[in-house]
Formats: sequence, structure tokens, C-alpha cells
Amino acid sequence: PAAGAIQESSIINRIEEIVQSVDAVVISDYLKGVCSLGVCQMAIAAARAQEIPVIVDPKGADWYRYKGATCVKPNFEELATALGVSEPLERTLEAAIAAGHTLMSRHELGSILISRDASGLLYLGPTETINLPAEAQQVVDVVGAGDAVVAAFTASRVSGLPIDESVQIANLAGALAVERRGAAPISSQELELRFRGAHDSKTIVAGALPSLMGSLRAAGKKVVFTNGCFDMIHRGHIHHLREARLAGDVLIVGLNSDESVTRVKGQGRPILGIEDRLSVLTSLPFVDYVVVFEEDTPLEILKVILPDLLVKGANTEQIIGEAFARAVLRLPMLSDRPDRKTAHGLRVAVSRVLASEERPAEFHAQDEGHAVPTTKDGLVVKQRGVD
Repeated sequence: PAAGAIQESSIINRIEEIVQSVDAVVISDYLKGVCSLGVCQMAIAAARAQEIPVIVDPKGADWYRYKGATCVKPNFEELATALGVSEPLERTLEAAIAAGHTLMSRHELGSILISRDASGLLYLGPTETINLPAEAQQVVDVVGAGDAVVAAFTASRVSGLPIDESVQIANLAGALAVERRGAAPISSQELELRFRGAHDSKTIVAGALPSLMGSLRAAGKKVVFTNGCFDMIHRGHIHHLREARLAGDVLIVGLNSDESVTRVKGQGRPILGIEDRLSVLTSLPFVDYVVVFEEDTPLEILKVILPDLLVKGANTEQIIGEAFARAVLRLPMLSDRPDRKTAHGLRVAVSRVLASEERPAEFHAQDEGHAVPTTKDGLVVKQRGVD
């Protein structure tokens, strides 16, 4: 039932309290009676008084309650309903642009963001027109896609991102939403990786794997897979990756997310975050693709990749996902010295730096008076306070 005068007054009072401490207002209308003309107009007026945006996910033919909103995001059906035309609206870009401008003018909207289903996302602003193709690799379930687009667009705008990047991120959020079943949450890291993937051909997300593997199989490529945390990459990692690539045509590297590394390695890890680890891996010429996984093991992505060859170190006790690879290659370790372990090596380096003032004899003057520590195993550590 529609909200009565008492309920509407209560809702309005609550909005007036909250709007002063938020960065944006989102009106998600499900035509259940809560988003009445009075509630919507009060929320829009309060937000404009605070100079914060109002983003609307609309429903129904009566858009007068959204008058003055910063942006309204309809899908194609909602766009046609709001126009009130008797004839079906043509699903063309030209028709969407014309309908969008009509509704913007009619309801004094700042902008409109139109989900065009398989045709992508269209943004119409006061001076801008941005049309992006659909990004979904496969459509599993459309439930929650509109909510994802609204949330991502709103978060991007209040974060100060330019309108073109905000629309692109919203488009990517919608793609991620339809690639999974049900109304599943989308993490900021997933969005960041998909956005990076749009600009970096080596970084891919799990949802893009089926399409990638189809292309690689069609081209007859021998696919090699390996994985790891790759925290503070050293020459042992480089050797492993190079040898893995030489064993096939394409090397796909599975990379643990930051949360995954913490669960596997413990508190204090990773030492380098996902951005740094991705940057290093994608810069290597013998790495073709990097896919980040959130789980503790790469089992789920291995089920999709089904590599011709799974490469692991010779010291790996249990090979996860072995059944999903045609063959397994165990590469010998470059060195069995314990100080090759990342955490151990870091602790040794830090302890030497902290102890440097107690062992001044190990330092000697070099060029321009700089002090450089020397150790019997060749590890060089800079003394604190020395440039």
C-alpha cells in the first residue's frame, strides 16, 4: 500500500536528518509506495541544498516525482514507459538519444544514463554523449545489474572521477553483475581489475576466461598455467615464469588477491599489494595473461582454463587442480638456500639495517662519503640516515 501521511512524514524527517552527513542520495524506486512524489521531491531538494548528487533508479510512467534529479538511470523498457508512447520504441542508438533528451527536458534532469541491454550503456549530459558497448563476457543472470550500475556510477562521481571514467566503471559493474548468478556483491578490487583490463590487455578477470580460452583453443595454442602469491618477486620467480613460458605458447599466471595472500601466508602479508604485484608480472615479456583469484587456491579458475600444462615448483607437496590439466611439469628450484624465502630474506635485511649502528666496522666509505654495508653473502643494505 502507498505510504500514508504519517509514514511519509516520518520518512521525510529521517531523510532530512541523514542527508547532511552523506555524499550522495540514491532513490531506488520499486513502485511499492515509499518513493512518493513528496518523499522524492523532498529528498532531491534536500540534496541540492547540500550540493550533493541525486541518482535515481526509476520505475513506472510517472517521472514527475524525479524532477530536478542529477541523473536518472532507466533501462530501455523503463525509458519507453516514461515516454508514454503507444508505439514500441525502436531499439536504436538514435531513438535512445532522442528519448533521453525528451525526458531530460520534460523533467529538468541533469543527465540520463540508459542501460541498452546487449547494446551497452548510453550517457546523455548537458554537453556530453557517451556511448559504450556492452562489456559482459557471458550473460548468466541480469538480476541486480541495474543496482550495480547505479552504485558504481554514484561511487565514481562522489570520488571525483571524470564523467567518462564514471560511465565506464558503471558499465563494467553491470557486466560483472550479469556474469554471476543472483544479486551478488561486486568488490572494488574486481572493478579495479576489470577497469585495468580495459586498458591493459594482459590483466583479465575470471569472467573473461571462457571467451579467452575459446580464442586460444581455436588458434591451436598450447596453454601453460602457473600460480602463486608473487610477493616481492625475486630471481627464482623470474626463472620459474620464464621456464614455464618456454614449455608452451601462452602463459597464464594465477595471482592471489591481497586477502587471499593474508589467509595463506598470515598477517603482515602481502608485503606488496595487488597493484604492485600486477604491475611487475604484466611487465614481464614471457607472461601473457594474469588473472587474480580471491580464493585460497586457483582451483576454480583451473576448471575453466583446463591448461595443457600446469607448472609448479619441485618442492610443491600437493598440486591443487592437477586433475584439470592435461599434464603437470615440476620445475626444479633455482636454489635451496633458506634465505631465498621472501619473508626470511626480508627479516634478514631489516635486522641488518637495525643492527647497523652496532656494527660500524662493517661499513666503509665509498664515493662522496656514502657508507655502504658489505656482508659475506653479498647482500647490500643501506645504513639508516644515509642517502
